[in-house]
Amino acid sequence: EKKFNAKLLNRLDKETSGVILLCKNEDFRKICIEEFKKQRVYKSYIAVLDGILAEEIEIDEPILTIKTKNGALSKISKEGLSAVSIFTPIMMQAK
Repeated sequence: EKKFNAKLLNRLDKETSGVILLCKNEDFRKICIEEFKKQRVYKSYIAVLDGILAEEIEIDEPILTIKTKNGALSKISKEGLSAVSIFTPIMMQAK
């Protein structure tokens, strides 16, 4: 029986309790790491809101990540990396 040997590639968001990516192939892992570094990875999330998002909004602000001994913090800063977030309502449900 062949043993499954995967290496960690990325945690999509360290601040959330969510998805991790694993790779079985080291060549593919190296390619993916470069894509993350070059910010060419598209991330998509679905969220449930308490309130109303009536129309699509876009936030285009640089985000600076500050590493601390307890993890990391992120904030909008001119010294940060380019970041674009688009919020699109896909369904509204009455309470």
